[in-house]
Amino acid sequence: MRRAAARLRPWFCGLPCGEMRLPAARGGAGRAEGGCPVCREEVGSFREEEAGPRRGGAPASLEEAIAAAARILLTARAPFVYGLARSATETARRAAALAAALGGGIDVEAPPGARADRIALQTFGLPGATFGEIRNRADLVLLWRCDPRATHPHLLAGAPRTPLQPPGTRRVILLPPAAEPPSRARADLLLAAIPGSDLEVALALRAMAAGRRPAGETIGGVPAAAVRQAADLLRAARYAAILWDTAATGGPDGPAVASALTLLARDLNAAGRCAARPLGGGGNVAGAATAILGATGSPGAVGFGSGRPRFAPGEYDAGRILGEALCDALLLVGARGPLPATLSRRPGGAPRIVALGPRLPAGAAEPDVFIPTGLPGLSEEGEAMRADGVPVRLRATLLTRRPAEREVLAALEQAVAAGRGSAVA
Repeated sequence: MRRAAARLRPWFCGLPCGEMRLPAARGGAGRAEGGCPVCREEVGSFREEEAGPRRGGAPASLEEAIAAAARILLTARAPFVYGLARSATETARRAAALAAALGGGIDVEAPPGARADRIALQTFGLPGATFGEIRNRADLVLLWRCDPRATHPHLLAGAPRTPLQPPGTRRVILLPPAAEPPSRARADLLLAAIPGSDLEVALALRAMAAGRRPAGETIGGVPAAAVRQAADLLRAARYAAILWDTAATGGPDGPAVASALTLLARDLNAAGRCAARPLGGGGNVAGAATAILGATGSPGAVGFGSGRPRFAPGEYDAGRILGEALCDALLLVGARGPLPATLSRRPGGAPRIVALGPRLPAGAAEPDVFIPTGLPGLSEEGEAMRADGVPVRLRATLLTRRPAEREVLAALEQAVAAGRGSAVA
């Protein structure tokens, strides 16, 4: 008898995604249909391998692998925990507890733009809204270097409507992604800004929305008249929304661009309603950062070397720790990579690596210990958080013989505590 295809609501993109269908396949999810490209790639790459945990490249039992991982972490002087973007929120809580027990550091794997968005949020706040509110209420949307309508058509589907007002007509102002030809964009107003001019255009748009008129006939390659028209449309909107992708804030001007868009939304709220919302770093970046925030008071880049959590972005962020190979032991939890090549050129030898997750990160050689786990939201239950802060319940659609990430971390935390206790005795 042929098994029916399984259905799931994927979460790996961090956005409200369409339903996916998984044909019955032995040893994995098979060729998934539906969803978005990010979710299809994540689900399609999961394989229920026959091979279990490995230690030094050789097969090992789960108990042997956990014991070896605990020894590596206990003997390290500067251990670092990294990953968690595609892990469940409970896994991030346990990872923070383990980093504290080791006296090491911890950070969440995220694109550079996600860090820029965090800086803007911490500095100015965020006049945010859920994606559902934006879909139902916004009559004008500014898409800044992003256009999720192709991959997530229901994100902005339908005309806006509230219980107290009749249906309206949504308008779209689009500043297209740098790689997308402007001629293919679908928008009421297209701002074809040249790459690298985002900050200039954002500052001019904010100035014009406030009634000022910057000098010049073009701004970032865009006619000043078009920027002025966009500002007028934003001011006239009943409910405006500004959405941007992490690619728009990933450059050196990223924090300034995110801040300018956030302040533009704040200014527009003086006379109307405007929401600002980054599309996020994908997966459970928001949930992992929130879990670490609840445990330490900071959303990431936290060190425990002094015996208490210390938030130090310039010292404990993954870009510096991994880029300069400052750790001598690296615990990867659900990391996807790629890892920087500088890790293998660390003075005094490359760090010892313990990896656990559905698969090895891209660019990673055989680690000292590898423990394959289930994939949250496919073969492992749990909770996550969308980019707009909405909690998502993760269900196990496929059966697996692999342990869950949180179970491995719990066992590893116990082994570390036992090893430290025996050393003290």
